[in-house]
Amino acid sequence: MIERGHEVHLVADPSSRIAERAQHYGLVLTRLPIKSKSIGALLAMRRFIAGTGFDLINSHSSTDSWLAGIAAATIAGAPPVVRTRHISAPFQNNFLTRWIYGPACAAVVTTGEALRQDLINTLGTPAAKVVSIPTGIDTDVFHPADAVQRAALRSKLGLPNARILLGIVATLRSWKGHADLIDALASLPADSSADGWHLVIIGDGPQRENLISQRERRGLQRRITMVGQQDEPVQNLDT
Repeated sequence: MIERGHEVHLVADPSSRIAERAQHYGLVLTRLPIKSKSIGALLAMRRFIAGTGFDLINSHSSTDSWLAGIAAATIAGAPPVVRTRHISAPFQNNFLTRWIYGPACAAVVTTGEALRQDLINTLGTPAAKVVSIPTGIDTDVFHPADAVQRAALRSKLGLPNARILLGIVATLRSWKGHADLIDALASLPADSSADGWHLVIIGDGPQRENLISQRERRGLQRRITMVGQQDEPVQNLDT
């Protein structure tokens, strides 16, 4: 957005990882105590919105959507709120949720058509108000590595050389499906040949200890590698 000439201002809780990363990328950042859905957080958001001249507010998670939606609804001439939904976690189909995805926002952007249809069919969000914009992949950046690069990366991360790797890159949260993936791997034969599967979990998050425990209960310590948070997932292996 910045490269297209827009002025982008990020609002985040001081303790959030996105606030930390914003400094790394040199983004304009305002730290607000908006970690939870509380009166204090709502008042902080309301004061911030009322004191700015933004053309648009884009919210990306449950808490900031609630806070921005309610705050904007109580301010005359507040900028419109666009809600972006990235996940397929179940909705709480109640009045407040329908309000957040309805009157509280000017539009909803989903990262897939299935998410769009879920909003329309479950919450009754008007179809004209929801647009699906699938997450794009820049193939100039993300592309298959050659054999030399693959070998170097396996060595760097301590991965077995002769196994088929199955990878997942995601924050370790319950709805991301890591636990299901571990159960699926456990159902496959523990083949020691080159045809065997090895799971690589990339990322960190609140489910880390639970997933480590599940891996141990399943006896999959030698078939699952958890490499943790990778701050720069796109790496030049020549450096």
